[in-house]
Amino acid sequence: LALYRDIILDITGFFPFLFLFGDQGAGKSNFVNFFMHLFGEPNHGISLLNSTDKGFSRSLTQRSNALYYLKEYTNSIDKKTVDVFKTGYDGELYTMAQKSNDNKTTTLEISSACMVDGNELPTSEAALFARMIVLHFEDNKFSDETTEAYKRLLKEKEHGFCNITRELFKYRSYFEKQFKTVFNEVFQQVKLVINAETELADRQIRHIALLLTPVKLLQGKLTFPFDLDTYQDAVIENAKMQDEMASDLKDVSIFWSAIAYKVADPYGDIRKDIHYVKDPIKKILYIKYKLLYPCYCDYVNKNKLHFLEMNSLRELLTAKGNKSFIPNSSQKSRRVKCYTHSVLGSSYMFKYEDAETTNGIIIDGVELAI
Repeated sequence: LALYRDIILDITGFFPFLFLFGDQGAGKSNFVNFFMHLFGEPNHGISLLNSTDKGFSRSLTQRSNALYYLKEYTNSIDKKTVDVFKTGYDGELYTMAQKSNDNKTTTLEISSACMVDGNELPTSEAALFARMIVLHFEDNKFSDETTEAYKRLLKEKEHGFCNITRELFKYRSYFEKQFKTVFNEVFQQVKLVINAETELADRQIRHIALLLTPVKLLQGKLTFPFDLDTYQDAVIENAKMQDEMASDLKDVSIFWSAIAYKVADPYGDIRKDIHYVKDPIKKILYIKYKLLYPCYCDYVNKNKLHFLEMNSLRELLTAKGNKSFIPNSSQKSRRVKCYTHSVLGSSYMFKYEDAETTNGIIIDGVELAI
């Protein structure tokens, strides 16, 4: 994909980052090192901790259809660097004014694929996490067979891996002619398979299709150490696992997680009939949003999560797309979403399910001990 990045971006309009996640000693650095040797002598990578957003951006414009290694990601990196990732997914980095007397601008564009590594998942924002394909490195103990294979790779690396790169470049014109058609076919096929089992966002399905397309295109021209079906199952399973993690990063889920955390805290100050009222017959939870919002702020700050101001979060909680929210049908003509409760006064209604193992409830996948 890296070698054909310009073709792919022109057709799809996106190109995700590969994020390598795992503890020290799990093999991330060696994994990166082998891939970097496909492009000649590898550099030491770009540190996200010690680079400014502009310096980091300009570094990503220096090579085309190659591979960059961005290391030491943490969720405490500068917000401008996070924004570079978000715009870089679409190919652009940032636009700056030229030093002239007119209105001319210069747009920096990322021109190569990127591998990112870190000991923290990129969970500071849901939008950032959605632009990554996460690869987990979980094992730090290796079998004799794995160790021998690693040693063989090290020997091969001494002669260089550029012969592999040259071999792949032979099929560039073929890839360019066939990619759009095959990508669209794979996308529709994968969408049918996934929709029969579970729900995934279209962005995730596009990522799956992107990873499958080059293998499907080149399986008759190259010999792969796996068959397409096995590879597809592995890619889909990895995407499902990432989607489960992504659901915890949605702003609505973060709000309910904050409430669950405060409810479970013996020193928390959430009180029945003040902050909420639960109707076990109708399975409706009434909440006093203004009183609960500070709990959300405290939780987000402590966990270094993406922060939304009060009105923005309220709009997401009470949006039509939020299936748990119950609009006030009696006030529909006035577009008033809140409900006047006899105990709480002005409040919002949310439907819930009873938790199977406790006396609590579940809203938007989050369990609350209420």
